[in-house]
Amino acid sequence: MKMKIVLLMLMSGVLAGCSLLDSVTSTLSYTEAASTYVQDATNFAEQAPQMAEQVIKDNQAVADFVQELETMKEKVVNFNGLDAPAFAQDVHQQLLTYNEIFLNEINQILEQINANVIDWQAIRESGMWQTATDIAEVMQLLQQLGG
Repeated sequence: MKMKIVLLMLMSGVLAGCSLLDSVTSTLSYTEAASTYVQDATNFAEQAPQMAEQVIKDNQAVADFVQELETMKEKVVNFNGLDAPAFAQDVHQQLLTYNEIFLNEINQILEQINANVIDWQAIRESGMWQTATDIAEVMQLLQQLGG
């Protein structure tokens, strides 16, 4: 009987340890995914205005710019599907709010390009670049929270 109690205690300790390990793994996975996403958004914010400028001079650049927009859109959607750990819930919600704005801005530009009613000056001056920068700033908060 004592052996069953000891075995039961060991099993509950192992299960609690697994839960803790799962939590740590989940937190690390989220933090890594968020860091990658924010780095992608930062790179996009840095490179896309130059790409938009290039589009005016080179028709092939339009296809490249559309591809960058579609890729970034996919990254936003994928990030939105992540489950944030408890410590990052507030920051994650901020990112989701910015992502909604970001997706709307990307979709508006893609609609203009598809309708062939493109105002490249408006695209260059779009708030999309600032939204991507705002996303990067939120990540700094996440990093501070995560240690």
